[in-house]
Amino acid sequence: MELYRRAGVPCAFVGHPLLDEVAPSYDRDRLRAAYGLPREACVIGLLPGSRAGEVRALLPVMLEAARLLQGRGRSLKVILAVAETVDPDEIKRLCEGAGLDVRLVARDPNGVMAGADVLFIASGTATLQAAIIGTPMVIVYKLPWLTYLLARLLVRVPSIGLANLVAGRRFIPELIQHQATPARLAEEARRILDDASYRERMRTEMTRVKSLLGPPGASERAAAMVLQQLDRAEARV
Repeated sequence: MELYRRAGVPCAFVGHPLLDEVAPSYDRDRLRAAYGLPREACVIGLLPGSRAGEVRALLPVMLEAARLLQGRGRSLKVILAVAETVDPDEIKRLCEGAGLDVRLVARDPNGVMAGADVLFIASGTATLQAAIIGTPMVIVYKLPWLTYLLARLLVRVPSIGLANLVAGRRFIPELIQHQATPARLAEEARRILDDASYRERMRTEMTRVKSLLGPPGASERAAAMVLQQLDRAEARV
């Protein structure tokens, strides 16, 4: 808003439409039952992106990280949100040979987010969605190296995760490019799973991020303001 004000353009913050796409609360036990998951299992949710290139780059890393988390006294289960824009057969091929029982969930990313204990999630709108739901996560992303180098030259932001940008600080771990390895991803997930105070601090900050987005009903408020401006313009004619 400050950018518009400096330019002398009237503006108003109406909130974020994602708040209307996320339920006020979710019944995790019911979600797990629907996905065939034990109530007490440690559940890793995978959201590898909505584009084929993202999925090919990120899903193998996520699967191997989940495999590294197996054992250590945990009953580990994996659920994977399959975006409508990717080929489910390719997802199945990538999951074969991972040594994991991966439950594929189509058309319900919110359910995957709410049903998991921790998320491995591609950078994008889904990270803000997960923060609204309140599930701890690790953000991971890889770009083609030339694209990454150009982005480093042109884009100057301290974080890539939307929740971190809204918060004004990096409270969700981000693993980008060479940092996005299975070992690092598993290490960050272990910290979330094993350190209750760290996990709760992350959830508390997610609650703050949600409050910064304003109340639900952003689209309706935006439409009402547009109609109001049109009415004023007609009155002046």
